[in-house]
Amino acid sequence: MERIESPANGKVKLAASLAKSKGRQKERAFVVEGARLCEEALKAAEKGDWSIRFGFITAAQLATERGGALAAKALAQGLALYETPGNVYNKAAQVVSPQGVLFVVECRRFAPDDLMSACHDQKKAPLIAALDGVQDPGNVGTILRTAEAVGATGAILLPGTADVFGEKTVRASMGAIFRLPVASLTVRELVSFVREHGLGLYATALDRNARPHTSADFEEPSLIVFGREGSGVSKEILAAAGTRKIFIPMAGEAESFNVAQACAIVLYETFRQRRLKD
Repeated sequence: MERIESPANGKVKLAASLAKSKGRQKERAFVVEGARLCEEALKAAEKGDWSIRFGFITAAQLATERGGALAAKALAQGLALYETPGNVYNKAAQVVSPQGVLFVVECRRFAPDDLMSACHDQKKAPLIAALDGVQDPGNVGTILRTAEAVGATGAILLPGTADVFGEKTVRASMGAIFRLPVASLTVRELVSFVREHGLGLYATALDRNARPHTSADFEEPSLIVFGREGSGVSKEILAAAGTRKIFIPMAGEAESFNVAQACAIVLYETFRQRRLKD
């Protein structure tokens, strides 16, 4: 394994530049950090679904059982993995408490039809979660993790939603970004996509015409839109959803749920209807 001793090394500078959205867009790459996420990235790369450019690991991480096994697997897969001293590693790291191993991974962009292909391959009705301007990266990552957990076939990010490849989003997803197809669309493209594929378009809404989420028929091919923190789903999507506006019944005086909480409640109702009904 080669060593990189200087913080001025080109690969170190490249990794550091990926902390910003501009850098990720320019390089079409992002950073995953920590043994857990790097293990998930290796699994995805082994299947040929994702590509890892290179990685850094510290001597301290390499000396651990988990770190040593991770490095061995990475090298066996032909990954360019470099040992770095702490000061060099910290230059590239993005988290507050660096975890001793990180990979630079190529961004993968999915087309909307890729989400439908996943449905056909698994012979099940599509279930897609769409995020309309959800700005908090932790919420976005958590929603992707939840969507994967309930067996969703993909997710769609609408304008204003946090970058799926940002460090906080990636970390909150707990590896779901490597297993759940995620596409980016405009509102107009989303509406066309729904019509083209015969999906039921549901939108969460605090609306007098909305009905409880438990009354919706999520066994049909479904796309469910969750809105921006505070302002909710956009008027254009609410209009397109028509009678499929849904809300979560609540007791007490709380006005609403956090968007990630709301998503979990609604998506687990889809899970109940599709898998636990009997």
